[in-house]
Amino acid sequence: MNDSISEWDALRPMLLADWWSVSEAMWLFTGFRLERDSGRLICLRTGESYPEHHQSAELAAARVDYLNYQQIWTASSHPLAAGIARGLGYANSLEVEYSKYYFLHWSKKLRVIPELMTLEWLEWAYEQGYLSNADEQRINDLLNSKVVPISAESGLIHSSQMLRLIGLLEELLVHDQVQSAAARSAVGFSETAELVKTIAREADNTMRRVDHGLNLSSLEKTFAQAKSLLRKERE
Repeated sequence: MNDSISEWDALRPMLLADWWSVSEAMWLFTGFRLERDSGRLICLRTGESYPEHHQSAELAAARVDYLNYQQIWTASSHPLAAGIARGLGYANSLEVEYSKYYFLHWSKKLRVIPELMTLEWLEWAYEQGYLSNADEQRINDLLNSKVVPISAESGLIHSSQMLRLIGLLEELLVHDQVQSAAARSAVGFSETAELVKTIAREADNTMRRVDHGLNLSSLEKTFAQAKSLLRKERE
């Protein structure tokens, strides 16, 4: 591998992001970066940009790898815990975002078989400081349940996250403050699941600059605990 710092310039935007969508990660493992807005594919090694449906032998091979990785991903189970995943949908949905370190953790299983995946840029990324061994260990600890970012007993009872939840609930339930048309139309919920999905969607759409912790899994746990507490106190 060429040790030139400029070799992997096309990879830097992904390494600077904390969260990757499943689709982005699968393309990354084929040697291409998917641009969200344009849908173009950027070759990590050369920096060349292609329309998503561009025909070339290199892209044809990458598409085969992409489909293979996607099938392996969707056939596996994945956590939706705060700090590891965020967004809406099932764990194997291509739109769910995961910590980049979770994807690297997952990819290690595939890299056991060399012909399945080779990440030539990985050592370079650590050497350049784009990836951190300490952050990687934090995700590994979360996966092994050695540390929990929020008390398992208290769910979202954490100052900043609880304030975010209260603020979003106010915006959703007070019509004048609802930020999106979708949320306005959803005010007046027929079931808790509908409310939870709306809160998670609104959080993901309006608070992208912070790890808001209001994903579907954590919200479901919090509302279940709240119901349980009220039920016990009313008995």
